[in-house]
Amino acid sequence: MFLRSLVVLVAAVLGSWIVGSGWWSHRGVPDRDLAFELQEERLLALAQRVAELPPEAREAEVRALGQASRMLLTLHDSPPPTGINVALPDGGYLNGPGRPGGPPPRPFWVVTLQVLVIVLLVGGAAWWWATPVVRDVGFLRDDLRKLGRENLTLRAREQRGPMEPIAIEVNRLAARVEQVFTAQKQMLEAVSHELRTPVARLQFRVEELRDLEGADGVLDRMEDDLSELNALLSELVTYLRVDVMDATCSDVEVHRMAARILERQAPLFPDVAGAVDGSVTWSVPRKALTRAVDNLIRNALRHARSKVIVIVTDLRVIVDDDGPGVSPLDRERIFEPFETVNRSRVDSGIGLGLPIVRRIAQKLGARVWVEDSPLGGARFVFERRPDSERLAARG
Repeated sequence: MFLRSLVVLVAAVLGSWIVGSGWWSHRGVPDRDLAFELQEERLLALAQRVAELPPEAREAEVRALGQASRMLLTLHDSPPPTGINVALPDGGYLNGPGRPGGPPPRPFWVVTLQVLVIVLLVGGAAWWWATPVVRDVGFLRDDLRKLGRENLTLRAREQRGPMEPIAIEVNRLAARVEQVFTAQKQMLEAVSHELRTPVARLQFRVEELRDLEGADGVLDRMEDDLSELNALLSELVTYLRVDVMDATCSDVEVHRMAARILERQAPLFPDVAGAVDGSVTWSVPRKALTRAVDNLIRNALRHARSKVIVIVTDLRVIVDDDGPGVSPLDRERIFEPFETVNRSRVDSGIGLGLPIVRRIAQKLGARVWVEDSPLGGARFVFERRPDSERLAARG
């Protein structure tokens, strides 16, 4: 980078010297141009005529000659600083208009060529200096984009030149953020794991108490509460482990996967009919996509009145239901952890199913949103990026 800066400086100095010295316009040009010589010859001839007159008649003759030749002619005892001066034999000077001897003005094409050379020199040197900087900025931007979209274990690639300290600080910040998030995840996972043991013990005690008379109703409610707590712990662990899901891509027949999920959930929702429309294969991480689509379908079954339709295309998985729908004011809030919206159902979930879908979408570089469904309920759309864009982003 020092060498590049030195080249730019040398080019700027060279361009300034070309402008200041007029190197091209002076080479091979005589000291006196033709117009000057012709004007001087005319003044010499006039001076000879003036010198033949007596001194007292010279002023009048000079004025007459000036009017006749349409020039401003004057007599002086010493040469004026401007114009062309011709010395008279007996003293004095005849002064007439004209440019003093020297190089002629530079032609327009010479000046234009000089400016063009300067632009090429300085501009080319500046481009040569800036190219690696722009390239390194692009690398850093791509690395930061991957860091935000994929996982916190990624780091900006090593840089050289002016971007090196910035890349170092970015990596330090990323390491610190990863450390904080890792500590939080480990703590929550540990708490979730520790809670599962007393929950399991409580469920075992509930089964033991069923032998007591008159305790069935209370025990049923306790068992429901424990099941909900256990489901919450499972969802919490899944939410925390999205970032470490296997990112290996494989061919997934999305329509078959959705059909299996509907078939598996059918006994839990006997009043809701499910169907799959379309046939497509995606190359994606199988486990992550399966969990996302499973959460969307279970959410739709939970809120549908009688029908759920899953539509698969080259880029989208669309889940429609005929339930009460989602208010426009709540369409972003439902993707936040533990934010549940009561859609005229008693069971509104524990508030982590849709946030898990969004986290998976972010991990895969996809999008998920909710809108109105043609069935009258909600339509959830999971849209992945085209393969070309995904490969470019990873490259």
